[in-house]
Amino acid sequence: MPTAESKSNVTTPANGASGKIEMVTRDLEERIRAGEWKANHRLPTQSELSKKYGVSLGSIAIALRNLQRKRLINIIPNKGAYILKEGESGAMAGGTRPLIALRGSYVGSLGGNSGVLVGGVVEVANAKQCPLLLLPRSTKGEDFDIDYYRARGVQGVIFLGGEGYQEAVSLRTAGMPVILANEPVHATPLNYVNYDHGDALRRILKLFIEQGHEKIAVVFPQTSLPGYFEKILPDFLDTMARHHLLQSNTIDYWRCLKMSDVEGSREAIRQLFALPQPPTAIFSLTTSCAAPCLSVAKERGLQVPEDLSIAASCVISENDAVFSGFVLPWAEVAEGLFEGIYKTIENPFHIVQKLVPLKFVDRHTIAPRKR
Repeated sequence: MPTAESKSNVTTPANGASGKIEMVTRDLEERIRAGEWKANHRLPTQSELSKKYGVSLGSIAIALRNLQRKRLINIIPNKGAYILKEGESGAMAGGTRPLIALRGSYVGSLGGNSGVLVGGVVEVANAKQCPLLLLPRSTKGEDFDIDYYRARGVQGVIFLGGEGYQEAVSLRTAGMPVILANEPVHATPLNYVNYDHGDALRRILKLFIEQGHEKIAVVFPQTSLPGYFEKILPDFLDTMARHHLLQSNTIDYWRCLKMSDVEGSREAIRQLFALPQPPTAIFSLTTSCAAPCLSVAKERGLQVPEDLSIAASCVISENDAVFSGFVLPWAEVAEGLFEGIYKTIENPFHIVQKLVPLKFVDRHTIAPRKR
């Protein structure tokens, strides 16, 4: 039976959420090796383990995946995790599924929009009984070149987070199948599956315009990926032009917010309302940017949606939607990433560059423009 130091094990840095994952993995491994549970015994459910250890379901899922990589348990979709006999391989360990590396800053974060995609990828991996090697961008002291991946038996790499683009290019050039979870800002030969933010923007603008709004603002957060949201600015300008609403100052209604500076973000929204013709509708490309919009609207005595229509995007689930807007199809993106990497492993010339439409939910925060 492979030891805890086996190079094929899932690894994560020992801090924050990843530290909790390591703690759960280590504790469960010690209990299994001590014989607390016999072979073929089903472990407590993920919900039960989550409550016991005080960590998220996503952390439990990754911890169980670690144990499966160590050949200690076998995860059977929709049934649970079962203790393996010593030397038993389980369905996953037979070598029928390629080892996939999950790389990027998102891998070290299990909260928010990025975290739910990580959890989605892990969930799909569990369902497909595909081994994963988790490699956060924060991992230090390693040179993540083609030799690093080959030495660990990795046959494909999924990149979560566009900051890994250059690494992905280098690996692809060296012959390693890769796929990105972000559409690059510029044209690329790399495969990717991402959310279609441009489609969401065009749809919400059309809806605003149908409600009589002419001064429409779009706000989005400053990100670590230069140009990530800026790349859909042409969609904004083109849509306004096609509806004969493009003017010389239309660009003034396109605002980037530095969300780490709360007061600065509010001031940027105040500047929007200080324009000679303030917006009557605002589309926030993330839910986080909607909060300062609502705060400043209250300052000005504006009611939503009577005086100001607000819509937001990148909602994790339909139940979380406060404003009318779009829910992230993270499960479909996760499925697309695995389908794409499998096909690329089989055929190095396979091409998949896919944008998944977001689902619209109506929370009645869009209304006809007040005359």
